[in-house]
Amino acid sequence: MPTPTRLIPYRQDGEPPRQAAVVRVEPSLEGMSDDDVQVLGHLIEAADRMNPIFRHQCEARTASLQRLVLELIEAAEGPARQVLEDYRAILELQNGPHSSIPAKNHLLDLPAEDLRRLAHFKGPRTEQALQAHLDLLTRGVTPLDKANLYPEDLTDAEFEALGNDCLRVNSSVVRDSAGAPHVVLKKPAIAPLCFRYWNTCAPPATMSATPASGCTWTPRSPSWRAAAKKHAALPTTPG
Repeated sequence: MPTPTRLIPYRQDGEPPRQAAVVRVEPSLEGMSDDDVQVLGHLIEAADRMNPIFRHQCEARTASLQRLVLELIEAAEGPARQVLEDYRAILELQNGPHSSIPAKNHLLDLPAEDLRRLAHFKGPRTEQALQAHLDLLTRGVTPLDKANLYPEDLTDAEFEALGNDCLRVNSSVVRDSAGAPHVVLKKPAIAPLCFRYWNTCAPPATMSATPASGCTWTPRSPSWRAAAKKHAALPTTPG
């Protein structure tokens, strides 16, 4: 077992303090062809591109929370800066809608007054952002099982009424201007992202001695509703 290069403390409401171990993994490349080595590099790059996608699916405010934490880090120094850096590391590591066990947000071990002081130093925009995210930073919050994949107020009845359309690959459920839920295809919106992702995945799929069936794109939560679970098992193709 490699020795951890870093131990990152984290805490969740009602749970004992824990540490996440960062371990440097250096697999042996002995016996691998040049193509195999390139495959590994492409897969690592693909994972780097996917991680932010999963992170932003955690909760509707995750992306703005990340920006806020970066601004607070810029204003902090000493021990407070390290606490914020540790919090950011966990935010990046626990980057899936259901990757935290138990499914709770992580708490920032800094007094609220210290956070307000740092936000005030950065300016009014950061102060407003802190006010909007203070509960995520300082209080236990159980995320909705819909994560950031469906409207927060979408009911079971509304979901079922959408029928099979809501199970279509590369689709999202949104509310229109009248508040009615409907399904929109995401292909036009995510085409640039899928293109970059596919360009990253395509080389290992063609170079590997045992190529897989190709890349998949499944922007769905497998935990909400039985229909969504079935959807997660459907074969998908790149956008």
